[in-house]
Amino acid sequence: MLRLLQQRRPVLEHGEFHRRQRGPRRGIRGILNLAVSVLAIFPTFAQSPKITARAPVKDFTLPFFNDAGHRTMLVRGGEALLANPERVTIHELTLTVFSGHADNRVDTVILSPAATVIPAEKAVTGEQVVRLVRDDLEVSGEAWRYDHDAKKILINRNVHIVFRTELKDILK
Repeated sequence: MLRLLQQRRPVLEHGEFHRRQRGPRRGIRGILNLAVSVLAIFPTFAQSPKITARAPVKDFTLPFFNDAGHRTMLVRGGEALLANPERVTIHELTLTVFSGHADNRVDTVILSPAATVIPAEKAVTGEQVVRLVRDDLEVSGEAWRYDHDAKKILINRNVHIVFRTELKDILK
């Protein structure tokens, strides 16, 4: 048995280096070489993708995250039209705004039958009715724009506000 093992080993002279190609290493190198080649041929893949679809997308979901990796906003819709990647038209919008912390607490929910999402600006707009719901208030109206970075909603018509908290000295 020892004689068989000695025969299979390559005989190396002093100072020679023997390199053997191993299957798993060759496979990983091949995959890495392929990935580098694809990125060199198609540099647009390394940038953020722009997705379009001719047919409506059912049960659309678009999450937003902060630098710490925590979810800050979730845009959901019953149906979305992705004809233009800069402006996504959504029917039956449910926009959930989160605290942006590890607790993943819901801060605000915005509902509208139709809206347009502008992902690059982190903004959502709509001409139809909007309803904003928080623990301390509820707001509704028409012709609106939500700016996520400013955490501000502007409602232009038929605004109704219901406070669900005590308003001390509001008229002073």
